[in-house]
Amino acid sequence: MPDERQTVTDADGRVLETRAVSWRERMRMIRVCGAAADIDRFMGHALIAASVRAIDGTPMPFPTRVEDVESATNTLDDAGMEAAAKWLSAQQAPRQIDTAAAKKLARHPELIETLWLVKNGVPYEAAFELDAEERMAYLVIFAEFQGAKFDWRAMRWVPQR
Repeated sequence: MPDERQTVTDADGRVLETRAVSWRERMRMIRVCGAAADIDRFMGHALIAASVRAIDGTPMPFPTRVEDVESATNTLDDAGMEAAAKWLSAQQAPRQIDTAAAKKLARHPELIETLWLVKNGVPYEAAFELDAEERMAYLVIFAEFQGAKFDWRAMRWVPQR
């Protein structure tokens, strides 16, 4: 996601400097918001507030605690939140998908393995933080729970009969 900042003026005449929240920042916001992240309306407001990077040139630090999210929404108030929400909505308009890039990503072994772990109950954040050795161990264990057999000496799956 490009680090392209744009400005928007709210109903109170304040100039808001905005930038789309990256996927990594979204993951940080989920961690920051904890249980409140499960509440769509709360997360929506939190992401709108986090997209505002400055007000009239004064930087708005990215939230690192729930209290920071609340402080940002209070600072923005209704006028700022509405202006930022309209800007964010315009940014999310449909765009052309790079199908070649999507195809390549869908075949990426690490992504496939990690999503398989998520499918098997490993929390999303935990699955994406595993190193290659831990990920492989989890994969083998889960597959063996389902009846597969892995030959550690040959480092391959034993064909099922």
